[in-house]
Amino acid sequence: MTIEERADILLQIIAKQEAKITRIEASMADEIKTVTEKYSECIDQLGEVLQANVKELIGVMKENKAVLFDGRDQVNLTAGILLYGREYKLSLPRDALAKAEELGYGDAIKISKSLDRPVIETWPIERLFMIGGKKKLVEKFDYELLEKVS
Repeated sequence: MTIEERADILLQIIAKQEAKITRIEASMADEIKTVTEKYSECIDQLGEVLQANVKELIGVMKENKAVLFDGRDQVNLTAGILLYGREYKLSLPRDALAKAEELGYGDAIKISKSLDRPVIETWPIERLFMIGGKKKLVEKFDYELLEKVS
């Protein structure tokens, strides 16, 4: 068997494998969609009821904190534990970032910077060299299938 024949056989095998994976993924996506549709409405409704019940419980705790907690930070009930505590909550005005920059509080400022590789790939070698980059010739191997196999 020649190298070309071996490569051709491998291309045929790859085409069949890709087609099989595509069919399985499509089937899987259909099943996931069906299951999601089957349960999503019920889950959404239960989630809304859950949120309403949690909101009501927090309201009951707030309205009755003197009676419920009476100097305690937790109340043990048969279905669970009610917890009470106090903590500081940070509040910042809209111009806090500008003030922090003005006052030199850089440790409190997050800056996210990154290079745009597609832009840099278009640069001439001289410009690339100025930032310490380089381009080198590398071998690239790839393949193309002539037809889709089902």
